[in-house]
Amino acid sequence: MGKNGTLRLERWLEEALGHGRPAESGLELDLIEALRAVGLPDPVRQHQLDLPNRKQIRVDLAWPTLRMCVEPGHSWWHGGDEGMRRDNDRRLAALAIGWETIQLDESLRRDPAAAALLIRDAYRHRSELLGVSIS
Repeated sequence: MGKNGTLRLERWLEEALGHGRPAESGLELDLIEALRAVGLPDPVRQHQLDLPNRKQIRVDLAWPTLRMCVEPGHSWWHGGDEGMRRDNDRRLAALAIGWETIQLDESLRRDPAAAALLIRDAYRHRSELLGVSIS
């Protein structure tokens, strides 16, 4: 099929499945499975946000109606002072446009169900705060 054919197939699959861009890590996939198990609707994956500084970022898992996202990541990837500053800047920029960000590290692997329950509680609270009806 070749590189161009593979890219076309991936784009078609993204559109056909309606989930946006695919999850980018096993950690994200594990969390999505746990979120489904506690009754949350599937989040949009790799959702784009347009920040006030005109930059665009993608958040890992998002519920755009609630302006809430979850960023699971490995601490070694986001670690160190520089990584922490970058993550803080992203969270603050997202907050400036009304987005709540839940940041998680790989420790959620120990008990993804517990993490999913906490996210479900945050999801419900956020929907009440914004007056958004959820099913």
